[in-house]
Amino acid sequence: MDAAQDAFIISFKRLSELRREAEFRAWLRMIATNVCKQRLRVRRPTSDLHEEIADGEPFQAIEYAIDVDRALAGLSSDTRLTVLLFYFEGNSVREISLFLGVPETTVMSRLRNARLQLRQDLQSMFDEPTKRSPLPEDFADRIPIPYDEYEPYRKAATFEPLSAWRAEWLLSAYPAGSTIHSTDVLGHDWEAIPDKPIRVTVKTPGGTLEPVILRMSGRKDGIKVEAALLPLLASLGLIVPRLVAGPVVDPDLPGRGMLMATTPSVGQSALAWAVEGGTKAIDHACEVVMEAIDQIKRVTAKVEASAPASMLERCTLADELTRVIEIGGPWMSDSRFAETVRRLEPIVAKIDLPLVFSDSGIGPNYRVDEHGNLIGFDSFCWARFEDPHYQISKYWTYDCWPIRRAGFVERYLLRQKLSMQDFAPRLGVRALVTLQREIAVQGGDGNYRNDMLGWLKLAMDNL
Repeated sequence: MDAAQDAFIISFKRLSELRREAEFRAWLRMIATNVCKQRLRVRRPTSDLHEEIADGEPFQAIEYAIDVDRALAGLSSDTRLTVLLFYFEGNSVREISLFLGVPETTVMSRLRNARLQLRQDLQSMFDEPTKRSPLPEDFADRIPIPYDEYEPYRKAATFEPLSAWRAEWLLSAYPAGSTIHSTDVLGHDWEAIPDKPIRVTVKTPGGTLEPVILRMSGRKDGIKVEAALLPLLASLGLIVPRLVAGPVVDPDLPGRGMLMATTPSVGQSALAWAVEGGTKAIDHACEVVMEAIDQIKRVTAKVEASAPASMLERCTLADELTRVIEIGGPWMSDSRFAETVRRLEPIVAKIDLPLVFSDSGIGPNYRVDEHGNLIGFDSFCWARFEDPHYQISKYWTYDCWPIRRAGFVERYLLRQKLSMQDFAPRLGVRALVTLQREIAVQGGDGNYRNDMLGWLKLAMDNL
């Protein structure tokens, strides 16, 4: 804060030296950087990172933070700053790129290299706790993402979306003489290339252009499950993408799971349609999403009687909470987290509702036409049999905007004649799962963590 104040004072006094107004951002950044470097040369900070983290936290946080301090000190200054801005301050890759004046690819490269180095440097931090409390033998089968989640990032820089092997494999599903007309990588800028859907247009010998989507999944066996479900769900009257080819293992990414090709999803996301349409559209989207969830629930009996049912996980609320306890991790040392687990255990053990077939998704998975009518579904990689009201909790924990702000969860509870006391165990378990698997105890996105702790408290207040 002192450095920032000095930088603004200096820039104000020297504003006349700025020749081009468009260069103000870079000019101010350079002044701020120089002020910080000067302060570092004069003295070391009087407060280390672990002192900030440890305040009011369990004693284990002090040990972790000291190791983090030492590991960060081993990074180059540019890489360390990038890591701090991304993980500790919660800035996006694009924001860091603009602030530091470097390309986004440079930011991603620094983060990737930092992860590799920090993983080695911090290994000792986890060795001893792991020896004291070893993971269960079937740990990999209990986690939705058992493989190394950073593996795609290591190969993103050199990976070719439509390699020769992929092109040959895809064309084998079409008549001889078909060719690749065009290829587009879809998805967000922050996703690694192997994780992005790839839109390929195939030109058949007759001149017809046929679009197809190549996808992988963030869940172990997710593509295998979906490939088995799509023909079944289509036969049951649900409008889903048609399986074109796969599932197969890409030889260029042997440890990354399976690949499949499907026709594109129809229409657009119900949430995207709602955002564009305003208040009335948002109100209508709430009804559409509930209709979509009901349609999927209604095929439960037929899915249970089908061959793909053996591939689907069956998970009660008690099962989900048991998995949280078995995974453990740093969050188990947080008093709020541990107390929630303790209070929920006897409550969820008594909940014995029949499980329903669920896509485990949220609004973007449901497709509508230009008038907002439900016309299809997007993905079933995360499908399973679960508690009938558990999925709804995601609309709060994932801040499913804009329908969350329109009282979607409250509407659902009224329609199902459920009270907040009925819903609280579902919300509590979902908040625990999200905290444990997606949010660091310290650092990272503090707003996301606070939101989740807020839902945790709401759940506990209503048990």
